[in-house]
Amino acid sequence: MAIKTFKFFTAEYFPMLKKQILDLLEKDREFRYAVAGLIGMQEILQRLDRHEEIMQKMLERLDRHEESIKRLWEEVKALRENQEKLWENQNKLWLEVKELREGQKRLERELQNTRNYMMRGFREIKSFLRKSFHGSAAAFVEFLLAEMGYDASVDRKIFVQENEPVEIDLFCERPLVVGEVTLKIESEEEAKKELDKLMKKVRIAERIFGKPEFIFLVVANASKEAEELLRKICGEKGIRPVLGKEIEEF
Repeated sequence: MAIKTFKFFTAEYFPMLKKQILDLLEKDREFRYAVAGLIGMQEILQRLDRHEEIMQKMLERLDRHEESIKRLWEEVKALRENQEKLWENQNKLWLEVKELREGQKRLERELQNTRNYMMRGFREIKSFLRKSFHGSAAAFVEFLLAEMGYDASVDRKIFVQENEPVEIDLFCERPLVVGEVTLKIESEEEAKKELDKLMKKVRIAERIFGKPEFIFLVVANASKEAEELLRKICGEKGIRPVLGKEIEEF
């Protein structure tokens, strides 16, 4: 169906044009498809415009997010570097602690060796002093016996009593002498222990040789209270106490 053309568009023209377009849409398939295509394309273009705007906004947001992510990665990188430095410092600290422990162990071993060396030295000194004082004590007892008319030699003697060795510090068979030598007595309790030890040795010698003629307790150094108790008990038991001052004068 042909469309009539007019040289000038008037108000009466639009209803006629509208009727013609509607008739074409209803009867002319190609026209209907063409109009539908134009209408759909227009909608698509409009949608694309809207999508483009949305995409532009999304790209702007992504740019902002990219900048935030970039800053975040920089912070993560800084944290990682700080963590690595922290681990390095911690490893150094552990190495220093390990060295300190090893040094402490070496120091403890050296101190233990020094302590052992000093203890051995003290024991050797004590043994030397004891031997030296024992020799002086034996010589003093021999001097006392000589003043009483005895030509006697006083020395150590070891007896076996119930399968156990018992050492008598001062012993002489003729005349029968039993004596104990000690370097120091500081208390009454120690004095009693030394006297008990001496009397035990006296009983051992008495079972073998008979009753001793002389019993001596020689002490290099005694406290005042110990000395008073020693003199009292020795006087009661017939023991001759010899203190360090007597030997020094001798």
